[in-house]
Amino acid sequence: MKTEFDKIAEEAGNAELAAWAAKVKAANEEIVTFVGQKLRTNVPGEFVQYLQGSYNVNLVISFGTEDTVIIRFPKRGITAAKFLEEKVRNEVRFLEYLAEKTVIPVPKIRDWGTAKESPSQLSPYIIMDYIEGTELSELLQQLQDDHKEAEVDLVYEQIADYMLQISRLHFSAIGPVNKDTSGAWTVTDRPLTTNMNNLASVVTDYPVDQFPKVAFTSTQAFLHYRADENLLHLQVQRNLAHSTQDAEKCFIARHRFKQLIERFYPPSEADNGPFIPYCHDLRPKNMLARYEEGSLKIVAVLDFEYVNTMPAQFAYDPPWWLAMVSPGLMLEKFALEDFEALYVPRLEQFLRAMARAEAKQKPSQQKEAISLASRMLDSWASKRFWFNHGIRKGWDVDVVYWSALHEPGDEELSGDLEREMSLIAEKKMEQLAAYEAECDARGIAQSG
Repeated sequence: MKTEFDKIAEEAGNAELAAWAAKVKAANEEIVTFVGQKLRTNVPGEFVQYLQGSYNVNLVISFGTEDTVIIRFPKRGITAAKFLEEKVRNEVRFLEYLAEKTVIPVPKIRDWGTAKESPSQLSPYIIMDYIEGTELSELLQQLQDDHKEAEVDLVYEQIADYMLQISRLHFSAIGPVNKDTSGAWTVTDRPLTTNMNNLASVVTDYPVDQFPKVAFTSTQAFLHYRADENLLHLQVQRNLAHSTQDAEKCFIARHRFKQLIERFYPPSEADNGPFIPYCHDLRPKNMLARYEEGSLKIVAVLDFEYVNTMPAQFAYDPPWWLAMVSPGLMLEKFALEDFEALYVPRLEQFLRAMARAEAKQKPSQQKEAISLASRMLDSWASKRFWFNHGIRKGWDVDVVYWSALHEPGDEELSGDLEREMSLIAEKKMEQLAAYEAECDARGIAQSG
């Protein structure tokens, strides 16, 4: 089954983005001057190119042979307006934290500020080093196509090392990493997630006042919040289900996810931490690499937006991207077995790379009683990998449940839930009819 965005909200966001992008283009010269002032250089700047991302636009600006930087703006209409400043501040702090606590190659931040401080008040901004390199996903796919597995091993080992470094970063709450007045790194603010941004930007009338206000100090509390967020999402998005059967399947999947929390996260001392930064987008598409001395080396890891400390088990999951395709997207089109046929051989290869990376650690770094490779294997074997993926990604929760976690008989509900499901299914069909009529009136094409 496939869930999709609200086309009305999505079109409104696209219209806002188009108007904003035109303002960015019109302000190019002002932006170049602004960056030069922030860098305190007398060398004239020159706009080189745009680098587009899903949530951001980057302008590459060159100052002769002296310096080349990018200025990064979150896209209005894609990032919910209420989250713009929060998103940028959280990313800046996490990049600064990684630069201080790890040797992961992240770009150096040169300056950052609010929308009011930006050229033409476009959007909050980050100015950071521009790093030459090719997107690693392109290079890795070519290596795999050419069956150069020894070189794939070297790439995997570098990424495994980054994941190892991050797995050692422990906190006592769930949320974004920040610095307190004493200069200590801490977590006190609410977690801002990709899912929250999507609910606020591509679901009409989602009650954003019900988002968290502060950090979580309990794994159970956080996971129950996320499960409830998915249930509220089902009630609010008018085109989430396209038939009574769809609505019932969504209802069952989202309630079962809430009931599965205790299975995958039995209450224990670990409920109160440690919590570890989880970087969902730590993947080849957000890494730059180049050949140095005949070996492919990762030279930059990018895009740490929406990173929060999360239950440690998230950091113990194997990478979801190993099959070079989104698990949720794959399950929408094919069977679980088709995904596993692509994923498992790469998982086995990555776990061997992780074991090598762990073996290379210094004795002072070998603090964990259980290896990260073993934890990752356990996550996959126990299906916690699938639970974690579904609980994080609200638009994947239904297909993940029915494809990977459902067992015969699980669809049986108590009498109260059966009655609630019947009412929800009826409500969803009424919502869908109103939604489709509004789309027709606006001339918006629909799918599903």
